[in-house]
Amino acid sequence: MARTEYGTTWWGKQWLSALSNIDYENRIPRGKSYANTGKVLSFKIDPARRVIKARVKGHYDPYYRVRIKLPSFSENQVKKLIKQIANSPLVLVKLASRQLDPEVLNICEKLGIHLFPTSWHDLEMECSCPDYAVPCKHIAAVMYVLSKEIDSNPFILFTLRGIDLIKELEKEGIHIKRAKKAELPSWQNLLTRQNPIEQAQKTDAFDVSTPEGRASWLENLNKLTFAKFNFDPESILKVLPEKPAGYIHGDLRALTGKVMRAAGKIADQQIRNISERTAPTFSGEHEMICVNTWGQTRVSEALSWQEYDLGKKGLVQRYVGAKREDGSQVYYHEMFSGFLNHKRLSSTPETIEALYDAWMIASKLVAAGAIVPTIYQPVPECFAVKWVPAVSEQMIGKLVGRLGFLLKGLDPKEFEILKAPEAVDNQVLGEIVLGGFIQSYIEKAFSTLNGTGKDIYEQAALFGGEFIDVEDDPESSASRLRLTDWLSSLTIAREELRPVLTIKDLIADENKAETTKEAFERSISIELGFNLEQSKGRQKSLDYFTFKDFMTKEELGQYKFDAMKISSKLSDHCPELYALLRDTRAQTQLTMEELTPLVFDSLPALSLLGVSLVLPKSLQTLLKPAVKLELELPEEWEESTGLLGLAS
Repeated sequence: MARTEYGTTWWGKQWLSALSNIDYENRIPRGKSYANTGKVLSFKIDPARRVIKARVKGHYDPYYRVRIKLPSFSENQVKKLIKQIANSPLVLVKLASRQLDPEVLNICEKLGIHLFPTSWHDLEMECSCPDYAVPCKHIAAVMYVLSKEIDSNPFILFTLRGIDLIKELEKEGIHIKRAKKAELPSWQNLLTRQNPIEQAQKTDAFDVSTPEGRASWLENLNKLTFAKFNFDPESILKVLPEKPAGYIHGDLRALTGKVMRAAGKIADQQIRNISERTAPTFSGEHEMICVNTWGQTRVSEALSWQEYDLGKKGLVQRYVGAKREDGSQVYYHEMFSGFLNHKRLSSTPETIEALYDAWMIASKLVAAGAIVPTIYQPVPECFAVKWVPAVSEQMIGKLVGRLGFLLKGLDPKEFEILKAPEAVDNQVLGEIVLGGFIQSYIEKAFSTLNGTGKDIYEQAALFGGEFIDVEDDPESSASRLRLTDWLSSLTIAREELRPVLTIKDLIADENKAETTKEAFERSISIELGFNLEQSKGRQKSLDYFTFKDFMTKEELGQYKFDAMKISSKLSDHCPELYALLRDTRAQTQLTMEELTPLVFDSLPALSLLGVSLVLPKSLQTLLKPAVKLELELPEEWEESTGLLGLAS
């Protein structure tokens, strides 16, 4: 069992520092033990009154009431603090990622205010227990639980001082709330999403609803199953931190890699499985498969197949969600296997054949590790995670978009997406259909691994397909914040702002030959900018703006925090961008020697995050030189002997 940790961030530790050097008859360790063993029965923060209220299991009574309150700042102090934060790019950039930069302490110190309590005397504390000491073990237990909340969401520190940080910063033109919505979209947001115009798929002119288009529909779908793609499965893990802030159950990144590898093995085995089975058949009256309004793929029990059972030495009926004789569950991806092909599916409905092709593509994506998790809200006060193809990788994005275009030929009476818009984006449709199979592989992999638990909210949502209700539950609400921030790098590719990294050669002269040393001493500039899709009348266009434009131009004010948030995430993987954030400059300079590791070490991660890289021709040649082979041929070489003749 993982050791419970508190104060996993510097700001969480700072909060707990009020506990240091105070120990009334061993009450502080006992308070931590109470927190570890779940004796804090209820916990609630009342923002309006700046009060933490809790109930802690009692020794004599069923529970004791605990109340903790912090004094508020004066109106003048709040104005000065907000003004300083709004003028500090580094602090804002960290807040964009729900982190607290240590610069906040310097700002507070200059203003003569304390964001963190310096001792127990800075807090108003009450407990209904008979213990004479303050703090008692019950208050200490609540302080430890509160530190977990603060680890996940440092905004609480301002709330407890009577500051609505989001509202106050909006008065300064910093729109945090709008930027945060992009990180946790609703299911309807995902369903109605339109891909940026530069990624719009060019599709064939034929319409699958016409006889001509229908005749070649399945043939075109089948061709997609032979698509090949190169993908580094470790690239996803490289962009994720080891664990979310405040997460106390070990290395979540390592567990994610473990689940992905297990799912990949299951997918590979399913493709290679040639045990006898029948094609799926459907005998129902309503839709065969539907994607409900929560984003779940639901399969009718009337869709079934038979597979060979070694124990019974014969074919046994199966349907999704049923239990096998050994107690294991039948998963959605198991409706197909490598035993089937289009010839064996020829007598089934076309929808079954089309889904078989989608299953094959999804299985190959899972086997290659080319999948990513997406967190979303199925309904208010609830969150879930869906696994989908890694469409930010260009080749995979095109494949999924092409598949989605062809899947518009699915019979809506057999495969229905509830409350879908009339025209679903091609890539979105491809993600939804493939995502059903991908999610199935992840859930099965999670169920087979030891050391995991559906009682841990983050794991249950990330791997178990669980919907987590956060209403009136501080722990599940904190887990939503933790997981949202942890996965936020993977949402960059879906933002309104599309990051562009432009590298310019400041002194290159194409007509001048240069030595290798001169080449690597060149002065190079890096410019971070964004493509922003804007509507102009009925037309949409992509306009480019530099990072500095978003910091200085009033008309781009609503996107200022978005630009900061994305830039902050990118700087985690490309430290060279830090200077741009610190000084809000348009460009930063470095040498070719400094640029080379940036391109080769950071580019895979940046590509996965949806960053476009623009290189001048002079640098493309130097960083990716063409391979040439020059041979000195002997006069007597006989050309008909080929290259092997040179060895004689």
